[in-house]
Amino acid sequence: LSVGEAWALELKGLTARVGQPTHKRLLQLMFEKYKLKTHLAAIKKFLLLGQGDFVVTLLDALAPELEKPASECFHHALLSTVDGALRSSSSAFESLDGGGPEVLERLGGKLLRAS
Repeated sequence: LSVGEAWALELKGLTARVGQPTHKRLLQLMFEKYKLKTHLAAIKKFLLLGQGDFVVTLLDALAPELEKPASECFHHALLSTVDGALRSSSSAFESLDGGGPEVLERLGGKLLRAS
């Protein structure tokens, strides 16, 4: 083996030894402390339409607003409608850790300007 190849093998072994506990700790933090699985389940449920009650509630509430001309649709009215749909859907009762409804505290809406 050349010096470069020996150094590469030594470096590979070192990264394997150091990497394994680091990887284990990273996974522990992501899943236990930061509740990654719960966050992913919430994304699936609300953003990916895994639970349809929010979308149905939102579309029913937005129908009268969206029938108006764009010049008569106001930012605050649309945000209020989205907020109302969130609060009346089952998301109002969702909890991240089984303690109490926290999903509403972490959700927010933002309307983008027309381009």
